[in-house]
Amino acid sequence: MINIKFILVETTHSGNIGASARAIKVMGFDKLCLVNPKCNYKDEQAIAMASNASDILNSISVYRGENAFNQAIADAHINIALTARKRELSPLQINSHELCNFLLSIQENKTVNCNLIFGNEQFGLSNQDVLKCSHILHIQANPQYSSLNLSQAVQIITYELSKISLNFIQDINKITQTTNSDLQANFEQVDGMHNHFMHALAHINFYDENEPQKLPQRLQKLWARSQLTTQEVNILRGIAKNILKLKAV
Repeated sequence: MINIKFILVETTHSGNIGASARAIKVMGFDKLCLVNPKCNYKDEQAIAMASNASDILNSISVYRGENAFNQAIADAHINIALTARKRELSPLQINSHELCNFLLSIQENKTVNCNLIFGNEQFGLSNQDVLKCSHILHIQANPQYSSLNLSQAVQIITYELSKISLNFIQDINKITQTTNSDLQANFEQVDGMHNHFMHALAHINFYDENEPQKLPQRLQKLWARSQLTTQEVNILRGIAKNILKLKAV
């Protein structure tokens, strides 16, 4: 089973939230999440643009505060950042046409929680937030004018994923069970392991926590590319734990 949630980060226009809710409902989804919204997501404009999708607006999950982004993506195995800009240290890249088949290919016989993450209308997603994601996604468009309205981008992605939500491809009742060790680790598990591992590397002076370096970002990219299972996360935590037992050099 593939559970899909749409996350809007620091959205400034309530109409975009309402229109996104409508797009989500039309294509068979029901999970919309806001991270530090900059507007009233239940004002008259949002309700008008949502049309008959007020149930999606009323069930929106909202995360606020400095750690809001991490909290919003904590339980996901796949976090896909929508971005039109190239990044220096970019996660794995896919395009919108590949999205549905990609998710179906990684699902196999397990439940996968996937977030599609959209940034602020003016600035998009920060580099810091993008690096926390397992993948980035570009919507193919006219290279001379590729600017898409936020809700339009949501509509395109929900359409691409409608084969999953409307059960055009598979019967989820045929999905078999897997062992816990085979389950893909979610963001919270990988992020905790990453912090543990970086602390261990600092303990043996392989990494200086007080000096800005690209090592943490490169390792985050490695974890995302590897699509770690819970068992693999536990192995890496075990390595970090034993490193921390060593006498600092």
